[in-house]
This record gives sequence, structure tokens and C-alpha cells, in this order.
Amino acid sequence: MVNFGDARLEELKLLAELDRLGGLTESFTRGPRQDMVAFLIFERLVNGLNIPWNPPSTRLTTGLPGESDLERRLQENWVSLLSEFLAGRSVHLELSHRGRVRLSELKQAMTTGKIREQFGILWDGRHVETDLQVAILDACKETSLSVGFLDMNGLKSINDTFGHDVGSLALRAYFHAVATALADKGQAYRIGGDEVIAIMPCHDADEAKATLRKACLLLMGEKLEFAGRRLPRVSLSVGVTTTTDPKIKSTALREWADVAMYRAKEKGRGPGLPPSTIAAPEGEVFMIPFDDQMT
Repeated sequence: MVNFGDARLEELKLLAELDRLGGLTESFTRGPRQDMVAFLIFERLVNGLNIPWNPPSTRLTTGLPGESDLERRLQENWVSLLSEFLAGRSVHLELSHRGRVRLSELKQAMTTGKIREQFGILWDGRHVETDLQVAILDACKETSLSVGFLDMNGLKSINDTFGHDVGSLALRAYFHAVATALADKGQAYRIGGDEVIAIMPCHDADEAKATLRKACLLLMGEKLEFAGRRLPRVSLSVGVTTTTDPKIKSTALREWADVAMYRAKEKGRGPGLPPSTIAAPEGEVFMIPFDDQMT
């Protein structure tokens, strides 16, 4: 049996595909997906009023009270479509208005009700996979989706020298910088330690790099102090990848962004304070030295 994940997410994917393609042909294959397609037909989330119809030249006659010829034809079309599908025949599905409403409701339901990480600044990493899969559904040539993978340079040194409480101070500054740079342009998730994933819908590669560069500059401009002592300056290593493919795997995007982040970190190695670096999986690595920082 084909792997079938979260039922709401699978339904959302199918509805989004119908919306994107204008329709598709589906055939019976026993299992959860067959149950889902049958449900969409039964609930009239697909096809709806999609029947050929010409206004009658004479007044309609009705059978049962409230039953017109149009109502009978709609009912027959609905029963026929469901029967054809359950009989194992291929059927053509198109999203109805009710289906588009359902699509919007599912997107909202899948991306709300989240909790934040322990500092209350970024989203908890447990939500990143679902939110990324939902964001991928809207990726296309007109609305690129970019994903950033961020890691802070210098945290280990602060933890080793001053202790983890002081390291937490640096982490909060880092998370605030990311949240401020993204603002309403995307969402950021702490996935562990100082690793952060940023999801940036409607961002091409250049726009994503510009947004993430702002996060780098904000953090590099921080003058952190603890108990009257100035802390070492910190910077970021950032990997970014971009897609226009609404069927790409979320795991692939995360892996590419991770690879790009390690390219950026390697480029920034050297004596003295490491600069912030931003890289894609391939191509030039952009370096932001501390003399470029915001004031």
C-alpha cells in the first residue's frame, strides 16, 4: 500500500493539486487514498455543479415537492460519479467552490495552534515539517519558496567562557534578530540548540538572501553585555535554497539548505571573529564582515 501520512495533509495536497492543475483523473486503488477521494465526491468537494445544462424552453415540471429537473440531474450526476469511482473506473475530478473553501480552511487549520520555543520568540521546531509541506503547495514560477538554515557562530565560545546562562542571552538576541528580519515575510523555527529554519514564501533566491542578510546584520550589530562585561561578537552561517516545484519533498529542501549552511560555515573559518556568511547549495558564498554591520 502506498504510504499515506497525516489525513488532513494528504487531503490538502490533493485539493491543492486539483486547484493548481484544474482537474485530474483518479482511479480506484483500495486503501486510505480511495477512502479520501470517495469522501471528496460524497461531500461534493469535487465536481459540484459540473454538469452540462441548457435552460428549458418551457416551464419546469417537478416530481416530489421541491424536486426540479435540475435537482434530479445534479443528484444523478453525484450518484453516478461516486458509483463509477467505487466500481473501479477512472473518473475526472475538478475542484468545486465548496472544495476551494475546504482548501482554505485546511491550510489555516494546519498552520495554527502552534507553540513557541522556550524563549517565546520563534516557533517550536516540531511544527516546521507540517508548515513547510503546506508552504510547498503554493510554490510556482510566480511565487518561489525559499528555505533558510541558520547557525550561530561563537555560541560555544560564550558557553565555555561565561556559562550557558550567558549563552542563553546570546541566543535570545539571535532569535530576536531573525524574527525581526522576517517580520511578516515568513516564519522561523528553532529545531535544536542554535539551529533555526526559516520558511519564506514568495521569496526568490535574491529576496531570501536579502532578508537573511538583514538578520545577520542585526545580530552582528548587537553589543551584548552580562554583569558589566562585554561579550564576544557573534555572527551567523546561513544556507538558503529556493524552489518553484509544488511537488518537491520537504526533506530535500531541508537537506539542501543544511548543505548550503555548512558551505557558508566552512567559507567563514579563519583567524579572528568569523564573518556572517550566506550560501546556496552551489555558487558564490556571500561574506558579511563586521565592518559592514548595522549601527
